[in-house]
Amino acid sequence: MGGLSITATTKGGEKIFRQMGISMKNVKDLTPAWKKIEKLIYDFQKKLFLNKGASEGLDPWKPLAASTIKAKMRDARQTRSRYRRAKLSSAGVTGAQKKWATYPLIRTGNLMDVATRDAISIAPLRLAYTVDPIRVPYAIYHQRGGKRLPKREIIRWEIFKSNGRMSLVRKMEKIIQAHLVSSGQLERENRIFYK
Repeated sequence: MGGLSITATTKGGEKIFRQMGISMKNVKDLTPAWKKIEKLIYDFQKKLFLNKGASEGLDPWKPLAASTIKAKMRDARQTRSRYRRAKLSSAGVTGAQKKWATYPLIRTGNLMDVATRDAISIAPLRLAYTVDPIRVPYAIYHQRGGKRLPKREIIRWEIFKSNGRMSLVRKMEKIIQAHLVSSGQLERENRIFYK
């Protein structure tokens, strides 16, 4: 079973850069840019979960069915997770447990943890974001949707925004571009770019 992943790398961009008259031969290490992008991605993903899919101008995920909320409330009485640390009240379910019961894709917190903390690996010229299929094998079903399961995309990195806001992908490009310029790794027609 495959996982969900996106990889950013310098491969494939060489032809585009050549057409623009930009040389990639000096690009040796994007690690500082990847570190900034890692924080950007994790912040975006956390907002996505905490806003029920409605992050940065994206439409929210389809709300949970009443039967699902009821099942989550029942499960909250029987088990505790990172997001339900409060003691069970004598009445049954605490306010915090009621709050999380209405959130799609947050039951145990495993999927949110993987998507907001443990998903990025970095190499000098490569960043990979992967939702681990071993820890959360059900993530792919939420991403794609199905007959009875509504599509609730975990990876929603829009390239263009119609509302005039900069997309996550464009923000990543800006960070990489700024790093290449500031580190002197970006070269054009044998001249180094300066700010």
